[in-house]
Amino acid sequence: EPNYRYPIYNPKYNEITGEVNPSSQSIVRVSGNKGGKVVEYGDGNGGVAETRTGGTSAWRNNNPGNIEDGSFAKNMPGYTGSDGRFAIFATPDAGRSAQMALLQSYIHRGIDTPMEIASRWAPGSEHGNTPAAYAQSIAHRLGIGVNDRVPVSAIPVIADAQTIVEGG
Repeated sequence: EPNYRYPIYNPKYNEITGEVNPSSQSIVRVSGNKGGKVVEYGDGNGGVAETRTGGTSAWRNNNPGNIEDGSFAKNMPGYTGSDGRFAIFATPDAGRSAQMALLQSYIHRGIDTPMEIASRWAPGSEHGNTPAAYAQSIAHRLGIGVNDRVPVSAIPVIADAQTIVEGG
């Protein structure tokens, strides 16, 4: 297997702060304090390769869609644990792949309009979620109405819209 390395981008400082070998990265610790949650990623040798503090949970967890921890996330390549609510992935690419796989499962099950996707992904019954605004964001990126059907080929665009809304 090739030894790919991915840059670690820290948006707080707008710089690349190192690189990660995804085959060796795992979670060392997830903790919380008054300043927010902290995720420490391992270096594969028992040490810490990167510590992410503050920012959005989507960024801290390499989970641009804020996929909740559960059986779906646990079965995805690159899943490394949970922050207590959201799944944590070893790399941003692993989180993006999980996001796109979940969207594909929605469309295959008939959850295939921006409104249906947004209502399922971020239900209004959860504090702070506004599915109508979320659906409008998706529809705008696609150039369609909120009740228009989306094809499977639109999944990357939907994922991009979600990443913006979720803060990834």
